[in-house]
Amino acid sequence: GACGQVRGAHELVAGVGPSHYGHQANPNHAPICGRYLVVEGSRGSVRVQISDKCDGCGPNDLLISPKAFEAISEIHLGVANIKWHFEDSSSEHHHQQQQTGLAH
Repeated sequence: GACGQVRGAHELVAGVGPSHYGHQANPNHAPICGRYLVVEGSRGSVRVQISDKCDGCGPNDLLISPKAFEAISEIHLGVANIKWHFEDSSSEHHHQQQQTGLAH
């Protein structure tokens, strides 16, 4: 992933859109890498670690691993309406309110 680590489909990981990821010269050093999100869908919620950038995602959309997707929705749907927020409150430039978007 853009954060510099190879992560597997069995892990609870996510990629965020450019508006949240930022535009660092070296994406491996993005401050958002390694932070956690809580993602809620129709089936439940899951805690995921940010490990990638999703260039094709909308401002509040996430690209999440299959294991994470199964926790929030039915995997065969491919896309799910979600709400999510950063787990911690140590961010200076990210709003802590809940975001609404899509999970892919």
